[in-house]
Amino acid sequence: MGTKQFTNPDRNRYYGLRQGDVVIPQYQKERICEVERLGFLNKNSVQLRDLETGELFDYVAEHCELIMKVEDTEKGKGLKTYVITLSRKFPVSHKRAGEQTNFAHLLGNALFVKEDALSVCKNKKHTIRANFPLWENRIAQIQNGEAVLSVRQWTGKPYQSKQVEIARLTAEDGVGIQELKLTDLSRPTTINGQRIELHLLAKNDGLGFNDWFYWFEKYDLSKPLAIIHFTKFRY
Repeated sequence: MGTKQFTNPDRNRYYGLRQGDVVIPQYQKERICEVERLGFLNKNSVQLRDLETGELFDYVAEHCELIMKVEDTEKGKGLKTYVITLSRKFPVSHKRAGEQTNFAHLLGNALFVKEDALSVCKNKKHTIRANFPLWENRIAQIQNGEAVLSVRQWTGKPYQSKQVEIARLTAEDGVGIQELKLTDLSRPTTINGQRIELHLLAKNDGLGFNDWFYWFEKYDLSKPLAIIHFTKFRY
């Protein structure tokens, strides 16, 4: 049996889908996914990969809304796309739940405001995420020119609304990563051999210290976190 049936180059099976296409599952519209694999025997079955979380799950091909063909994506050009989302509002667990974070605006400042003006201009130079090994691998691929970072924001409630891309970053933009080890959210930490006050860490994350503290107070600090840099700034 040839491979044509499973790569679907003519898009005449699997409801026109090909491996690498970007789709929105009809009944899970909060997700943006990539077609990871076409069904082996069932021509109405595909495996999808959530572009933000990396989760793999099976789905019905005819219930996928095609938003970008693999030929038009970075993957079609030999590049992977890694998605990271910024919260438009403070989460329900936060004391400022429902208020605007202004992260998109602050990221724009970090990317486009001249360096000498950033000292008096609020900005978001980085984001902090769990699972350092996962992001270390992804950022290495970006730095090697094998992938891009798609920074997105929910249009409404997280995981229940569509996402919009607010920046697409590559190694040339300065995308990078540093390991963050925290044992106490009220004491300074050390990054790359330097003592870093948490007030500075919060500021570069686009938050005041109190807001930053309440954001991360329930994080598992027993494992290293990832500081994902959007610019060439490093500690």
